[in-house]
Amino acid sequence: MATGWKNRLPCLAGLASLLALVLATPAQAGVEKIKPTHTDNYQGTVTVSTSADGKAVLVSLPPAHPGGPLTAAFVVQWEKPVDPPIEYRGEAKLAFTQLSLMVKPLDQPGWFFKIDAYGDRIPPEVKVMDVVGIASYAWGPQDQSFPTSHEQFAEFVSAEDPCTGCISGGPGASQCSSAPEPASGKDCSVTCKEGYYACCNGVSCVCCATLAPTASLNPFVPAPAGGGSAGNRPCRQGSQRAP
Repeated sequence: MATGWKNRLPCLAGLASLLALVLATPAQAGVEKIKPTHTDNYQGTVTVSTSADGKAVLVSLPPAHPGGPLTAAFVVQWEKPVDPPIEYRGEAKLAFTQLSLMVKPLDQPGWFFKIDAYGDRIPPEVKVMDVVGIASYAWGPQDQSFPTSHEQFAEFVSAEDPCTGCISGGPGASQCSSAPEPASGKDCSVTCKEGYYACCNGVSCVCCATLAPTASLNPFVPAPAGGGSAGNRPCRQGSQRAP
């Protein structure tokens, strides 16, 4: 009697487990489905700096009035340290959407930071750079701890505890935002590329790397070195008949 189907039972069980795992995993709302509806434009004395680890570029516009919060502030995240580091202070225009941030100085070409394949109306002289994510920050006048300078903003960013306690976002989310807090008026939002998830924890809005799947479908049972499922023989192709 043919027993090929019996030999394939481990394979079918493995496929069923894999299908269940896929169906149980939250779907990632890819950035390709995000269509920016508007652009926020700014102009003034813009400061651009690179974090100590090289994985974040900070962009800010000074307060509209002395002692007030920064008019605009952004954090551009990188997968690897940006080389060379980007540093600039001078008159420039900023154009921000959910998927891009353009910094166009009046005296040099500038930069266009973008997420994945997004790009629209980019001046040919501007350097285009793919990034992991872009976060924007804003503070209300009632916030007693807002940064009033780029240096204070850099300290605020370096003191963040990202990827913990996500109030909005979390695994499977490509973007999130923190609604303004009544006591502070603070607000932030972030959009992330595929392979990262957005996390907004009430203090910061960041992109966090999605953990790679384990080699075994069951995290408590490591896959054997020779392949196949633990406790089962490797799947064979073709049917086998009993002698």
